[in-house]
Amino acid sequence: MRRMLLLTSLTVILGCEAQDAPPEPKSAKTSMVEQSYNSNNVLRDYEAILAAKQQPEPPLAQASKPKETVKSLTDKLKRIVLEHPDKIRQHWEKTSAWGSVPPKPPQGLHKDDWVKWYKETKRWAQANKEAFKKWVKALLAETSPTQTPARPGRAPMSMFLDEAANVMRSARSVAAFREVLKKYQKQIEATYRDDIKRFPELEQVARPWMNAFERFKQAIETGDLRAAKSAVTDMMLSWRNWNFRRRQLRGE
Repeated sequence: MRRMLLLTSLTVILGCEAQDAPPEPKSAKTSMVEQSYNSNNVLRDYEAILAAKQQPEPPLAQASKPKETVKSLTDKLKRIVLEHPDKIRQHWEKTSAWGSVPPKPPQGLHKDDWVKWYKETKRWAQANKEAFKKWVKALLAETSPTQTPARPGRAPMSMFLDEAANVMRSARSVAAFREVLKKYQKQIEATYRDDIKRFPELEQVARPWMNAFERFKQAIETGDLRAAKSAVTDMMLSWRNWNFRRRQLRGE
């Protein structure tokens, strides 16, 4: 009995010592293997992230245009009746040879005549849905305003200011400014004339910039570096207003 108790006590004591004892130090070889394993994992993770970044992004799904119905086209036709009855007459005359077209529109602008025609056309549309859709879509294409696409590229005024700003940091004379002026003067003056011709309201915001540009040219002629730098600064300050307004008007 005593022997059994002794063995039990020794087992408990040794077990506790084993739990309390610090882990044996790893060999250098084991430590290197684990470090290599961890490094490889990090590298693989990084490569996976990099590969994911390099994957081409899926194209954005284009929003599909709502399908035109007889109802939606009838509503659009009503708007054209109110705004452009003359366009309806012209379109009807062009398409009368199609064979299946709405009733002939009235010649005058009397309201009651056009209300009557609109109601008759709605009834005709219910019996000739596809022909009606084709006819109204062609009418819409004729009456929709066409927008002039904006011309690509930066304005010469902007490019001129970029180069002039670089010159300002190191200029010791007006010589470098003279080269920039020579490069852009004709383009700037032509662009200004074109802007004012197309959009007369631009004159108010463009004039301060052009006044500073004239002072800049005079400073170059007289060799006044300080005045040239001052004029460039004024152009930088006033360009924002001109550029913002011209981009608005040009639809850019």
